[in-house]
Amino acid sequence: MKAQSRFYVVTSSETGARRLVKASSKHSALSHVAKDILGVHAAKLDELYELGLKGVLIEKAGESNLTNPVSEDSE
Repeated sequence: MKAQSRFYVVTSSETGARRLVKASSKHSALSHVAKDILGVHAAKLDELYELGLKGVLIEKAGESNLTNPVSEDSE
């Protein structure tokens, strides 16, 4: 049995722009929008070192981010 789809409004926390997505879950709707905006890969050791030197903090998935992440461009 196929999961029931419904409409979700996905809102950008930066711009307030909204997208209407038909998906089987909230997670699927968010993932659909995120893949157009973000990329992800497993961190390489040299990336961990480089980002650590720039002051980028490690975020733990599922926990609230109490501080703003440091942009890679800021040095």
